Amino acid sequence: MNREILFRGKDKTGEWVYGDLTQNHGDIKARIEHYIRQNSGGELKFSSAVDPETVGQFTGLLDCNKKKIFEGDIVRDDHGDIDRIIFERGAFDCDWMLDRSTLGYEHEVLEVIGNIFDNPELKEAL
Repeated sequence: MNREILFRGKDKTGEWVYGDLTQNHGDIKARIEHYIRQNSGGELKFSSAVDPETVGQFTGLLDCNKKKIFEGDIVRDDHGDIDRIIFERGAFDCDWMLDRSTLGYEHEVLEVIGNIFDNPELKEAL
């Protein structure tokens, strides 16, 4: 199975942009290159500077509502436990799952309820 490689980050207006990540080596700036389809069917390529602290990669998995799960998302499992999606030891996972399994085996019971950037009130539940 091929995993879709997709990143997201917040631009200077605070809006999320999705696309390919490019970084200037030796510089902490990050850019997300994204595309918008025009009415004529052609595509315009845009590049938006994003806050590097907000950049997260798509895990390749969907939650129970078929929503894409990204690094930095806050999820709730079927027991009501809340945690965040991280990338650690070469894999995407939840903090509480690190010693049990990998995210891929458990994603269908997760629901994305926010993320660590837009929902600081949820960070207190972690």
